[in-house]
Amino acid sequence: MSLLDALQKIAENKIQAAIEEGKFDHFEGFGKPLQLDPADMIDGNWWLRQKAKHEKLNLLPPALVLKREVEKRMEAIMKLECEQEVREAVVQLNQFIEKSNQAIVWGPASDVTEYCLDGIIAQYRNSQNS
Repeated sequence: MSLLDALQKIAENKIQAAIEEGKFDHFEGFGKPLQLDPADMIDGNWWLRQKAKHEKLNLLPPALVLKREVEKRMEAIMKLECEQEVREAVVQLNQFIEKSNQAIVWGPASDVTEYCLDGIIAQYRNSQNS
């Protein structure tokens, strides 16, 4: 018997003893079927996606996360009450974009650039007039 076989046998014996002692009986979801999404079953990483969902982890590349966040913030900016609020929000958004772009260390590079304040103000004015 090899060392690996011996270690596997020891591990199996400990697991079996724990089962017999009922140490696994009180885990969350014990005795219930797994809630698996068929879309997650496409490849062998279904468990990783399930864990990410459960832990509310974001596995998207940071550049994509930034792009989505900036789109959401721009929608909110265009709904603000006055031009001064829009100006302040765009300045803050540009600072956020700059800081976020510098923090991206993996995945594809970000193509999100800072917004032209005058251009956004013109868009805001047009949306208010229509």
